[in-house]
Amino acid sequence: MADSASIKGLTPRHDAILDFLLVNPHCPRWQMAQHFGVTEAWLSIIIHSDVFQARYQEKNQEVFRETVVPLREKLLGVAHVAVDKLGDAIGASTDPEFLLAAADKTLHRLGYAPSKGPTPPPALVGQQQNNYYLVDATVLANARSRMLPAGTLPAPGEI
Repeated sequence: MADSASIKGLTPRHDAILDFLLVNPHCPRWQMAQHFGVTEAWLSIIIHSDVFQARYQEKNQEVFRETVVPLREKLLGVAHVAVDKLGDAIGASTDPEFLLAAADKTLHRLGYAPSKGPTPPPALVGQQQNNYYLVDATVLANARSRMLPAGTLPAPGEI
């Protein structure tokens, strides 16, 4: 970034733009500029400045740590409880249909699903394009005479 177009620090307005960008990552720049009442060029200078980008990365990591990581941990906890309870239910069950269904679904999830045989290759579609051009015999003769050296014109049946 050129020195004349960089910023030295973030203002509260820049923080508001940062928050808006985190909440609306796919918002078009022109719409964001319109929302804040600035030009796209000014907004671009702010967003692409080193100071803004550094703060954006920090805040993005904060949001990730506060939302995605705890959710992943909760989902793993639920999965562990479910697997433990399924193991207990399988151990206590004598119902063959339940046992078969549990084993079948578990094996499917582990990648041991029965295959339907080899997948046939996709059908190849052949395309052919024929172009036909009609040319008057005299125009063709004139073109050949200009292209080929004198005396080397093919006989009428050779073409």
